[in-house]
Amino acid sequence: LCEAVGGSYLPLSLSSKERINPFDLPKRVPEDESGEDVLRHAVVMIKGLVSLMVEGLSPEEDAILDKAVYESYALKVITTDLESHKNPPPLMSDLQNILTNMTGAENLARRLGKYVEGTFAGLFNKPTNFDIDKKFTVFSIRDLEDQLRPIGMYLVLNYIWNKVRFD
Repeated sequence: LCEAVGGSYLPLSLSSKERINPFDLPKRVPEDESGEDVLRHAVVMIKGLVSLMVEGLSPEEDAILDKAVYESYALKVITTDLESHKNPPPLMSDLQNILTNMTGAENLARRLGKYVEGTFAGLFNKPTNFDIDKKFTVFSIRDLEDQLRPIGMYLVLNYIWNKVRFD
């Protein structure tokens, strides 16, 4: 169906070429949205994604992760200023490096490791390399491993929500 109507087919799997960077920020922001709101929404989304990846966070890890995600954006000179949102966003490896150097985050950094440098590294640690540019788009998670399917669905749904919300 996608091919018949000239749509975009985006398979999400360990072997596919298409990637979504969870740290992406929207290119366009409505006037009633502030840079602080956009950044806060991104941080909440990433915290939810990481929580799925590491199978839950303790309250201490949640607080540490919150600070680390903001620091990941700061590392790329991304602040609440909307102009700074044009800078290339961080990657999951940037977050893991920050966690590795934070007191109390060592266990969280290790648990995140398989998504950064381990078995699942390619899927969540690269820049987004496509855009929804057609009226009909299919995201396929069929070839994702069972363990990755909820994470992939979360990532795709947030990507779509940001496109709908801001574009």
